[in-house]
Amino acid sequence: MNTEQPMLYETGLVTKLEGDIAWVNTKAKLACSSCKIASSCGSGILENYLSGKIFVSPIENRLNASIGDEVIIAVAKSSVTKASLLVYFVPLLGLVCGAIGGTLGFNSEPVTIALAMLGLLIGIMVIRFNQSTLQQNSAFIPKMVKKKSSPLSTRPPNEISVLSLPTKN
Repeated sequence: MNTEQPMLYETGLVTKLEGDIAWVNTKAKLACSSCKIASSCGSGILENYLSGKIFVSPIENRLNASIGDEVIIAVAKSSVTKASLLVYFVPLLGLVCGAIGGTLGFNSEPVTIALAMLGLLIGIMVIRFNQSTLQQNSAFIPKMVKKKSSPLSTRPPNEISVLSLPTKN
């Protein structure tokens, strides 16, 4: 029986090394860039906002990658799903509970709105205060799984500019 989890993979560029940590730059992209309805759906609109954005992530350098190396990083699909549910569901739950409490307890629209917003704020604060706990959970931490190439390894500086991130055509 195969116990490996399905993973999400992304190619990134190592731009900085600090001990056993590699700073890896990845470029934001969504799968819907070639879709005909991308301009009218939520993911397509999000992609327009994120297109060209560079994300810099500190990742344990398990493969002894050097500055300029292209590496493949991976994270379990289930971890991304769990993190998304937490980040979206907890504040939404706070909003709904606040709205229900305001409706049942006060039967006043302004109070209901205020309690709904307070519930939303509490939900966001719960996520914020538990963020460090989630970041320490190894299931949520991306891992370097393969060294792809070293296209920039001939450059001498200790750091490579974010602008030198290679793109796929």
